[in-house]
Amino acid sequence: MSEQLPGEDLEVILKEFDFMPLGDVYDTAVKLEKRGVPGLALKVFEYVIGRYGPAPTDDPFDRMMGSIIYTHIAKLNLMKGDYEGSSSALIKALKLNPSNVESRFYAGELLLARGNRDAALACYIRVLKRGSTTDIINQSMKRVGQIVQMEECHYQVN
Repeated sequence: MSEQLPGEDLEVILKEFDFMPLGDVYDTAVKLEKRGVPGLALKVFEYVIGRYGPAPTDDPFDRMMGSIIYTHIAKLNLMKGDYEGSSSALIKALKLNPSNVESRFYAGELLLARGNRDAALACYIRVLKRGSTTDIINQSMKRVGQIVQMEECHYQVN
């Protein structure tokens, strides 16, 4: 699947989502992300936020879903090297749900990409303390191991 759609075609596709339930639109974005089409997935997640706005502050389910969607946006922005977009989405995700461990994990990824290993390590350790899924715990353990190895190499050189 090509990510190169003219703007008009993309707008036509996004307009089709106006007639779909939010859950189906979200599922479509997740499928695009998993199938290796991150640019289109990002557009669909941004469409969802644009259509429904940020999560209402009173409804816990909406806050959780808003946090999850912003986490996807952060991850996809990070993948394309848009650190500011990723940072902005992570701030929104964590404001909606401070317990979102995936947001914490991607905050670590962002900090690591920016070269801030100590802060990244703190994020990964926090995920390990609060982790709820095996996948996110395994990814965090892997990153902690990589950072420790980088530190050991650094000390061996000096």
